Amino acid sequence: MHAGGLCSRSSCFIYLFIASGDLRHVVHSVNELPSDYKGKLTIVLNDRDPYVVVRNMLLLLLLALPDKSRGPDMALHFWYSAFVPQEYHGQVVLILTDFIKTKLKPKGPCQLSPTSTITLDEPGEIFKFVNSLMQSTYEIGD
Repeated sequence: MHAGGLCSRSSCFIYLFIASGDLRHVVHSVNELPSDYKGKLTIVLNDRDPYVVVRNMLLLLLLALPDKSRGPDMALHFWYSAFVPQEYHGQVVLILTDFIKTKLKPKGPCQLSPTSTITLDEPGEIFKFVNSLMQSTYEIGD
């Protein structure tokens, strides 16, 4: 394990987060790896609430953006803010739509970045759920 600094730079790790809720523990665990870590890291997130699954998937998509200042800033707003700037809302919709249309696969891993992938257990269900959310006409005041 990497706890307490006992991490080999080339060890392979598998982290399992059951009922993952939010990604704080995932982000903390990844950030605790050495900066020169070269091993394979597999993170398994599990949650029964489709809203949580989609939110976590979107946060990971944002954090994997090549723009290392915009992606984390958008993720931070989306994760913690009561107000998401309109500009970010539009970009988030485009990023999510692009991922679903061009990268989401029925089976196997989907490329997030040159060095990371995401595998969804039921991508068809995620697609239907996200599609229904994006077509929603509800506003915050509803």
